[in-house]
Amino acid sequence: MATPTLTLSRQAVALGSPVEMTYKFVVAADAKFTQDYHVMVHFADKDDQLIYSDDHDPPTPTSQWKAGQTVEYTRTFFTPVYPS
Repeated sequence: MATPTLTLSRQAVALGSPVEMTYKFVVAADAKFTQDYHVMVHFADKDDQLIYSDDHDPPTPTSQWKAGQTVEYTRTFFTPVYPS
């Protein structure tokens, strides 16, 4: 129904530092959203252990997304500080 893209402002960052995450959804030409969905994004370390999640509701509810529309927004997160 929509093609997602996630772009990070930096590829490397010190633990505890901020990173801008830009989410982009290109809604399919024939898509019709009839309810609101959550965005679920999970980050894992090199051992596939969950270190951060950015599950959230998009700023424009998906029930308002239109066919062919591009929905884009940016969120800031701070990289977690955890033992390596």
